[in-house]
Amino acid sequence: MLAISLMSYTLLDCGNFQKFEKIGPYFFVRPSPQAVWSPKSPVSDWVKKADAVYERYSEGKGEWKLKNSKMPQSFNIQLNDIEVVMKLTSFGHVGVFFEQVRMWAHLDAVIKKAKEQCQDFKVLNLFAYTGGATCSFLKAGAEVLHLDASK
Repeated sequence: MLAISLMSYTLLDCGNFQKFEKIGPYFFVRPSPQAVWSPKSPVSDWVKKADAVYERYSEGKGEWKLKNSKMPQSFNIQLNDIEVVMKLTSFGHVGVFFEQVRMWAHLDAVIKKAKEQCQDFKVLNLFAYTGGATCSFLKAGAEVLHLDASK
């Protein structure tokens, strides 16, 4: 089985426009429009193990089906030494785009190196979503302007 791990996040498998992930202690099946290939294991196996499955309806909307009654609607995980709140949204997101977390570490290094050469380092974070990258940049020592339309 495919496994890409990032501290509190593991991509276990993907395909058929879905992904199977472990986020903190919980397992999720949710949409992934870019996963156009066939998965390594049957999606039915994912669903059996999942704590929550996002079901998309034909009109484009969808909802989370919680299979684990003890799973909370939100919970915290650690990513790059930052505590992040995971929240199940009505459109299938959880609060972080995990594919971007490795970039946070790269940009942290860029910010720290730049700060060695000049006093002020400013970042304009447009379409900043829930603020994971913003927190990462602040931790690295940047002054950050965070802009996003979502609350």
